[in-house]
Amino acid sequence: MKGITYLVDAFTRLFDSGRAVPLSVLGAGVPAREILAAFPERVRPSVTVIDRVDEERVISEYRRHDLLVFPSTYEGFGLVLLEAMSQALPVVTTPVGCAPELVRDGDSGVVVPIRDGEALARAVRRLMDSPAERTRIGANGAAAVSSMSWRRTAERTIEVYQKALAGA
Repeated sequence: MKGITYLVDAFTRLFDSGRAVPLSVLGAGVPAREILAAFPERVRPSVTVIDRVDEERVISEYRRHDLLVFPSTYEGFGLVLLEAMSQALPVVTTPVGCAPELVRDGDSGVVVPIRDGEALARAVRRLMDSPAERTRIGANGAAAVSSMSWRRTAERTIEVYQKALAGA
């Protein structure tokens, strides 16, 4: 469901085209050796696996990376997109979970078709080749999610309950 096959395909395509983009896989919940084994041996030196870490470290990783690649084929929500966008990290995503509501293609992120490693590679290459576009998309993404917070979500939930109780 996380689209790892398509991530491997995209980064192998980039590597084979002479564009060895470094990749960090964050909080996979799977042993690093299994993740690395999914990549061809020639690509593995470009891949770093970071085990599950606390929220502070996750936010720190968002801030030190160039973009988030989210190739999922299915998501219930996809909180990682919201978190990354809140840190002005540009996202490349498939249209799953919250992505259709949060990400406007070419404006607050880049949307690629599900199960399309070639499209994923093109989007990554495009953004890596254009720091200005990454900056613009990251800023637009941060603006798009700026009103979203756990506090605001709780307030809206209470409002819904109050309306339901008032009508009961």
